[in-house]
Amino acid sequence: MKEQVLITQLRITKAGQVKHFQVKLPKNAKRIIGIEVGGRLIKTPKTDGTTGADGTVIGVTPKEEQIAKQ
Repeated sequence: MKEQVLITQLRITKAGQVKHFQVKLPKNAKRIIGIEVGGRLIKTPKTDGTTGADGTVIGVTPKEEQIAKQ
């Protein structure tokens, strides 16, 4: 049995964005062994300047701020 790896790249541009996708499998594929998902931050998000107890800067988007108020 031969194993093959398929790689599909998707660009997520907004926090909370949902993106549906399909991956074409070879016709002779019998099973999927696993799915791996990874991410990489390309741009540093804007922060509101709040600093956490451990010294990290906390960023809150306007949408998250609105949800937190509810």
